[in-house]
Formats: sequence, C-alpha cells, structure tokens
Amino acid sequence: MLTEDRSTPVAALETDEEDTAFFLRRAEQAVEAAARATHPAAVQAHYRMSGIYLDLADGMQPAE
Repeated sequence: MLTEDRSTPVAALETDEEDTAFFLRRAEQAVEAAARATHPAAVQAHYRMSGIYLDLADGMQPAE
C-alpha cells in the first residue's frame, strides 16, 4: 500500500527558479486577461488567480 506524507503544506515546499518564474509569468498573464475581460465577474476571477499565482511564487522563493 502506497502512503503519502501530507504533513508539509504545498506552499512550504521548496522549488527551483523555473517554478517561481512560471508562477510569476502566470500572474502576469492573469492580469493581462483581466484587462481584456469585459464581464465584471471575469475581471474579478482573473485578478483573484493573479493573486494566487503571486502567493505561490512568493512562497517558493529560496530561503536566505
């Protein structure tokens, strides 16, 4: 039987610079999508996703 250790939150896991760059790029794309959106709910959803991507990128910065 395969078991997983779920004691460490995903945001706390370290990752490499490529992953951080990916989340920053996706945040920027979400802001651009919000600027193009015409429906208020779509604008809000894109900005919300942008914030999530920024949080992920911030949580994955290497510890100094």
